[in-house]
Amino acid sequence: MPDTAVTPSGYDDAAWRLFETFNTLVGFGQPAPYVTYHDLRSESPVHAGLPHLGMPGNSADTPPVFSVYSYDAAVQALLDTGTFSSAAYHDMIGKVMGRSVIEMDPPEHREYRALLQQPLGPKTMAGWKSRFVSPLLSEMTADLRPEGRADLVSGFLFAFPMRTFAAILGLPAAQYPAFHYTAIELVTLSYDLDRGRASAATLAEMFGSVLAERRAEPLDDLISVLAHAEHGGQRLADEEIHSFLRLLLPAGAETTYRSSSSLLAALLSDPDQLAAVRDDPAALTAAVNEAARWETPLQFVPRLVTHDTELGGVRIPAGATVMVVLGAANHDPARWEDPDRFDLRRPYRSALAFGHGVHMCLGMHLSKMETEELVRALLTSLPGLRLDPDHPRPEIEGTLMRSPASLKVVWDV
Repeated sequence: MPDTAVTPSGYDDAAWRLFETFNTLVGFGQPAPYVTYHDLRSESPVHAGLPHLGMPGNSADTPPVFSVYSYDAAVQALLDTGTFSSAAYHDMIGKVMGRSVIEMDPPEHREYRALLQQPLGPKTMAGWKSRFVSPLLSEMTADLRPEGRADLVSGFLFAFPMRTFAAILGLPAAQYPAFHYTAIELVTLSYDLDRGRASAATLAEMFGSVLAERRAEPLDDLISVLAHAEHGGQRLADEEIHSFLRLLLPAGAETTYRSSSSLLAALLSDPDQLAAVRDDPAALTAAVNEAARWETPLQFVPRLVTHDTELGGVRIPAGATVMVVLGAANHDPARWEDPDRFDLRRPYRSALAFGHGVHMCLGMHLSKMETEELVRALLTSLPGLRLDPDHPRPEIEGTLMRSPASLKVVWDV
C-alpha cells in the first residue's frame, strides 16, 4: 500500500492515479457512444455481440452475447428475472466481491433485499445527512475556498463519496486514508483476481473489526444497522455483510462521483439551468434525475439467459449473456424528445440509471442525497462558481463508464 498521506481535500493521491489508469480501461478518450447507439437501435433493439464496442456478432468458441439498445427491450429484460438472471454477475464481480444480493434472483433475492432495504431508505437519509454529509461538506468546502480555483473532479468530487461512505460505515477516522486506497484498488483491479481478492480481504478486516464491536454495542452507523437487521428471525452473517459493503463501493461511491461530476459539468456549461438550480430546490432534484439519465455513469448491466427466448424480435439461446445497455435505453427517442440534450425542465419520465424492477439500486437514495447536498454546498460556499476560462470546456468521456476526466473551475475569493 502506498504512502497514505491525505491532501487537504481528503483523498489519497495514489488512489487518484490508480483511478486515472482505470478510466483508460473503461473507454476514456474514445468517442461518445450515443451516435452509435442511435444507429444500432434504428436497425434493431437487440444485436448479437457488442457492436457499440466494435465487436459485432458472436464466436462459436465462446458463449454468445447480445446487446440491448431500446428502452422497452431493456425494461423487459430487467423485469423478467426468470429468463434474464442476475447470476451473470458471479463471474464478473462475485469472485472478488463475494456473493451478494446483486447476483441473486427471486425468491432468494427478496429475502436479502428485505433485510437491506430499510437501512438505505429515505428515512435513514435525513439522519445521515445531518450527522455525516453536511459536516463533511462544510469541512471540505472550507478547505477548498481559499484556493480560488480547482479541478473539482480530482480535488473534491472523487474524494467526497468515499469519505462519506467511510463515515457512514462507522470506520475510525484513522483508517480513512487506507480505506480510500484499498476501496479504489478493489474497484479498479477486480479484473486481476489475485489483487482484487487481496483488496477484498483487507476491506473485510477493516469491516470485521468494527462489526464485532457493533454486534456487542450498536451505534448510529451502517455497520450497526446491518449487524442487527432482522427479517423473519433471520440475521446476516459477517461475510454476507462484508460482501454487501464491498458491493456498495462501486455501486454507490464510484457512481456518485461520476454522476455528480457530469451534473456539475452540465450545469456550469449552461448559465440558465445553473440559475434555476440556484433559485429552486425542486430544480436541483430534477437536475440530479436528469443527469443520471443523460450521462448514466455505468452504461450496462449483464443478465444470464436461463432458457431459449426472444427479445426485441431476436432469438437468444439459453446460456447467452445479455448486456442491457442502460446508456442507450436512457437515450431512446421513443421515450424522450431530443434525448442527447441535458434539460432539467423536461417532463419527468423514469429512466434506468439505477436499474429497474426488483434490482433497483439499494444505494439510490444515498447517491441522490449526496449529490444534491454537494451541489448545494459548492454553490453556496464557493461564490460565483464557474468554469475556468483558461481551460477547455469539460467533456464527458467513456464507453463502459462515463464522467468528465476533469472539471476546472474558479470562484470569487
